[in-house]
Amino acid sequence: LPYHKQLDGAKEAAKGSSRIGTTKRGIGPAYRDKIARNGLRVCDLADRDYCWDVVREGAAAANAVLDYYGVEERADSEAVMTRLATVTKRLLALGTDTGAEIRAELAGDGRVLLEGAQGSLLDVDHGTYPFVTSSTTTAGGAAAGVGIGPTLIDEVLGVVKAYTTRVGAGPFPTELQGEEADRLRNLGAEFGATTGRPRRPGWFDGIVVRHAAGVNGLTGLAVTKLDVLDSFDEVLLGVGYQLDGVATANFPERAADIARVRPVYEKEKGWKADTGSCRSWDELPDAARHYLKRIETVAEVPIRLVSVGSARNQIIRVD
Repeated sequence: LPYHKQLDGAKEAAKGSSRIGTTKRGIGPAYRDKIARNGLRVCDLADRDYCWDVVREGAAAANAVLDYYGVEERADSEAVMTRLATVTKRLLALGTDTGAEIRAELAGDGRVLLEGAQGSLLDVDHGTYPFVTSSTTTAGGAAAGVGIGPTLIDEVLGVVKAYTTRVGAGPFPTELQGEEADRLRNLGAEFGATTGRPRRPGWFDGIVVRHAAGVNGLTGLAVTKLDVLDSFDEVLLGVGYQLDGVATANFPERAADIARVRPVYEKEKGWKADTGSCRSWDELPDAARHYLKRIETVAEVPIRLVSVGSARNQIIRVD
């Protein structure tokens, strides 16, 4: 709701240099209301009186917080209700019991694909807390989010780039800097889909992907944007960390520790060839295939798909 966005912006501004890089879309405050049982659900739109009660209370609470942060702008409950009135009919028509629909489809031998929206390191429980989003972004959240049991999910495909990127603040062990970062960012067109902010690029972090494989129960990987690395003489692959001079094979739990690790790299020979025209595993350059096999080994997950461009026919199935 509008006051969620106001709260998000006010809190982020108050953090100054320690801000986490929120999109300021109100996601965190909306989840806060949900967990505090003060939220407004789509089905609640059918009861306008109930909506008024929730919005009045929410706006009053928001104004107290805005006042605390020294923000002059105030939440207007009447304006919020006016905006809700313009979308109520459309949203109620779209509302459904997603769990019931999916279970019925699966019972009839249908196929269902659930797609996650954010990376595993943004998961509120298993990510780089507090530099995370406000929800469960791992595969377990897919079942809870749509209303089905976890036993109905039989495959979990992890989508990763052939290198690593991050948007916003937070620790990033394999991050590149300066001209190297600019080169990879521009080759990969790495700019945030929501905010347009430049993404932070770096070399492939095998420890991060192995951590993601564990918390998601990955059955396979889809490695995208292999073609972005076509022009590099050599490609670095993160295979481990050192924390305070001690080798560690595990992903640290605390963001402060992740920020202190030094990555351990393997240098892989670049393939210096156009992979965009490849349509099968055997057509990929030897060095590219070797790089992908090392990713499999370090991440401990088999690669099922490789993309060498944005077109559908540039997706290679790996048998």
